[in-house]
Amino acid sequence: MDKDILAVCMIGAGSSWGRADTLEGALGLCKLNLERDWGSIFDLGGKTMTISCYDVTGNDVVRFEYHGLIGDNEEQFPIQLIEHRDVTLKAYKRR
Repeated sequence: MDKDILAVCMIGAGSSWGRADTLEGALGLCKLNLERDWGSIFDLGGKTMTISCYDVTGNDVVRFEYHGLIGDNEEQFPIQLIEHRDVTLKAYKRR
């Protein structure tokens, strides 16, 4: 079974995320989505944010609830925190 990594960054009352088969891929998608999703609302250029990375392998659907991440198959494939990674963001530029 291939790895399935979910990277999530909470911001304000929302979040941005990236999901890929590698840690670096999920981090890159999360960072890009964070800059695109929130860069027109907040000045993110040069700011450092923490992205949390989870191994969600075996779970097709993953959602947040009040006590954390819940997967549709977590009984068989528990969700595990891999690491928290700080990333520096770029300023948002409209195309």
